[in-house]
Amino acid sequence: MRRPSAARRLAKGALGTLGLYGLAARARRWPYRNVRSLRFEVEGRTVEFGTGDPLSHWWFFPRYARGRLHEPRETRLIVRALAGARAFADVGANLGWYTCVAAAHLPEGTVHAFEMDAGNFAALEANVKRNGFTNVVARHAAVSDRAGTAKYRRPPADAHGALFKLDAGAGGAGELVSVETVALDDYFADRVPPDVVKLDVEGAELFVLRGMRRLLESHAPRLFLEIHPGGLASFGHSPAEVADFLHARGYALEDLDTGAPLGDPRALRFNTAVQARRSSSIA
Repeated sequence: MRRPSAARRLAKGALGTLGLYGLAARARRWPYRNVRSLRFEVEGRTVEFGTGDPLSHWWFFPRYARGRLHEPRETRLIVRALAGARAFADVGANLGWYTCVAAAHLPEGTVHAFEMDAGNFAALEANVKRNGFTNVVARHAAVSDRAGTAKYRRPPADAHGALFKLDAGAGGAGELVSVETVALDDYFADRVPPDVVKLDVEGAELFVLRGMRRLLESHAPRLFLEIHPGGLASFGHSPAEVADFLHARGYALEDLDTGAPLGDPRALRFNTAVQARRSSSIA
């Protein structure tokens, strides 16, 4: 989650102190308890998402009800970046927001979606099917720097909306689950390479980037990635390492929320959405 506003942080803190945050969250979702799907108009194309299962219901309501878009600036920029693209990779696809948006805008190309959690993956596949997309290849796997297996913590069943993160050896609540890992360089060795990549992996960014080194150097896809300072630290990595890795391959980085070149990555304290492409400037 990106940096919340000061007012929102204050309100959440007050509710948390009083032990009322969970109750307030349930109250906000109560008007939508019988809604089983949502349709969105995204840059002239319509996409639909099921909200019948508890996780999807938590994720969509009430933040995106009444047609509001998830991460609207990033969504629109990705759609525009897909003009003329042949393939799109959604790394950390979750319930399939960017997968379905991209599939709607890339009818002649292919969308490759990667999601490591089985529950999220089931929702992703259901949303692809709901929209009738035939240009999506979904892979139940975690993207990393090599093929193999990894572990992650599945939060308790009542932790609605919790994000699943590869285990960094720190333990924690929830079941420890094994999942296949894949490197994008290997995956795309015999496939059309992606022109655009969306990357949101809760701190495992450097692993994914290392596993797509050849793609970055030979094909130079446009990247939309979330940099997670806290998650990176749990793996012994830092935002500066992510920025340095991309800079070394000729990429310029832009803060999506401000539209300005990314400042000193060592100063990042909150999750930050970044656009990166191999260019002297980002328009």
